[in-house]
Amino acid sequence: MAKYTQTQNRQRPPSASLSCFIGEFSQYLASLVVTSEELLITGNFNIHVDNVKNADTQNFLNSLDEFGLKQHVDEPTHKRGHILDLVITRESNNLLFSKPEVKDSLLCDLRGNVSGDHKGICTVLNVSKPEKPEKLVSSRQFREVNIKDLSSDLDDTLSFLKLDDISLDDHVTNYDSIVRDVVDKHAPLLSKEITLRPNTKWYSSELRKAKREKRKVKGNKINNIRDELVSESRGDTNYMAFDKPFEGEELVNFDPTTCEEVLKILSNSAPKTCCLDPLPTNLLKECESSVLVPHITDIINKSISECSVPSSFKEAVVKPLLKKQGLDKECFKNYRPVSNLPFISKVLEKVFAIRIDRHLEQNRLNDDLQSAYRKYHSTETALLRVHHDIAAALDNNSCAVLVMLDLSAAFDVIDHGILYKRLAHTFVCCLNEIKSWMSGNMLKLNEDKTDLIVFAPKSRIKTMTEFSLSFGEKIIHSVPNATSIQQRLPRPIENNKMPNPASTASLQEVEDRELTAIRS
Repeated sequence: MAKYTQTQNRQRPPSASLSCFIGEFSQYLASLVVTSEELLITGNFNIHVDNVKNADTQNFLNSLDEFGLKQHVDEPTHKRGHILDLVITRESNNLLFSKPEVKDSLLCDLRGNVSGDHKGICTVLNVSKPEKPEKLVSSRQFREVNIKDLSSDLDDTLSFLKLDDISLDDHVTNYDSIVRDVVDKHAPLLSKEITLRPNTKWYSSELRKAKREKRKVKGNKINNIRDELVSESRGDTNYMAFDKPFEGEELVNFDPTTCEEVLKILSNSAPKTCCLDPLPTNLLKECESSVLVPHITDIINKSISECSVPSSFKEAVVKPLLKKQGLDKECFKNYRPVSNLPFISKVLEKVFAIRIDRHLEQNRLNDDLQSAYRKYHSTETALLRVHHDIAAALDNNSCAVLVMLDLSAAFDVIDHGILYKRLAHTFVCCLNEIKSWMSGNMLKLNEDKTDLIVFAPKSRIKTMTEFSLSFGEKIIHSVPNATSIQQRLPRPIENNKMPNPASTASLQEVEDRELTAIRS
């Protein structure tokens, strides 16, 4: 009995060249017969296989014989008495339980009207549906948990948890252990067997091995970029050359948090749960605030006082997610690794982030043009600023150059030693020269995702020459036809009256000076 069967259906249009079809069909069979499963090829081939004296028929049958295949239909399947519809299997046939027979009359529609000039073929296949594998899975019935009883048990058991004379890691471990024991009581782990979908036959061990090798190559990408950047950088590179010395109030210590602050953070947090959490986030937020919040506050304050992060908070579950819908799921570069951290570690990060943001705002350390990771700033505000600056430049009869940079694996190739020195020196990096800034920060340009757009007044569009910028050995050219975008730009927010130049020569000199300054 056949366990796996590959079924193919083919049809040759009567107008197609028969000799060409036979050649292409032979190439197709060459790639098909190397598989180990049973083969079943059916269809209307429009070849008179009953006319064995025909040269094309002989070539077709010889091709089947060459690849160890056999054609089983020996009765006319066409109303004119020829065999055109075929059933082909391997010569060592274990697939057909009975010989194909042309039993039906001409095929008809639902009303009994003849709908074609071919007859039907009937046979019985010796196949069976593969057994579906089963898997043992475990789950908890959190929806049936009584929140009041859970809160009461957590309050009773956590009351014995002491913070004195114990390390931060031990304190977090004890907290997790106690909470897990209570969760096991109210929502015990239940196991059951489920039926899985059949294994995908095409996902062979060879393909699995090839994907592993591809992941290794992807992992080596970071090391290759770092090695290339190190070889290109000079030994005497001053990484702090563009950093302004910090003259404000130094951030020496972090203020301890309070139960009120932690409770506010918990209330504003999304109920996302990680499998590393001892208690699901939604249940944690539903429990009485007096039960878990004081213990979470103690953990955070101990982390602040000891200037350390618990080891368990550094663990993450990494999941690959598609960057956007519609991308090829077989291409690994289309995935973005997302780290799912324990929920309390996110609360700890939020407490530190609040204090760092406060320090940055009080000392005006944020760059004026920075939109990321700032309150009241977003992609929308960044686009509004860029749009306004471009429109204002065009209204003033000036040129504007927009460089959109993309850095290869930017977060992965950052040198932590350089980053630490920069944080100790200042929070602001002065980007006076993009080239020096990129080389000094060990960043590599991604040419495939970097664009250079030149905006020019309408009067200068036809006379504009190609513009480019160099980054080391890389040269980025301006995007074609981008200079006509002014026609679709509305007026800026602050629209000053366009100056009236005395002559075309003076306008040319202004633009030349601007372009020269940009290139330098």
